[in-house]
Amino acid sequence: MAGGPAATKVMRALVCALWWCAVQPALAGQLSDLALQVQSERQQLSERMIHQTSAQIEKGEAQGSELAELFRNRGVARNYMLQYPEALRDFSRAVEIDQVNPQYYEDRAITHIKLREYEAAARDLHMALGLDPKRASAYREKGRLAFYQKDFHRASQEFSRALHNARGEQIVYTR
Repeated sequence: MAGGPAATKVMRALVCALWWCAVQPALAGQLSDLALQVQSERQQLSERMIHQTSAQIEKGEAQGSELAELFRNRGVARNYMLQYPEALRDFSRAVEIDQVNPQYYEDRAITHIKLREYEAAARDLHMALGLDPKRASAYREKGRLAFYQKDFHRASQEFSRALHNARGEQIVYTR
């Protein structure tokens, strides 16, 4: 073959590119159908969670940390449904009921970040870390907050703290 190994590599790359261009639209259609199905199922699950936790809260039987956890669960579902103001109210209720659970502060901070309320998010993350100084996920959220504020150096530091404190936990961001 004229041109030697370099020409062979180029030819293979061209064949692969042509094959991908021919196959990709069909794959994209299958993947987008699957993604839509998964999204629909997650939305239905979130709607059921909101309905179920609302019914349990309205019964008035749950108290203390159990009631706080119901508000948290409903807040998480509302976050997924993009109902951020409602989620913020639920997380705030959870914090009012159980002021020593760092997860509630962190959840509320995540919602503040989504609403671009960065100072409120910083306060809640400070509270979460005050209650649990080695909380890797709170450092991850501090890194995300710094990134959105375009403070990339601080973001890098916070992400490094998250990795340092992870102790084998999974801290991958999947939202």
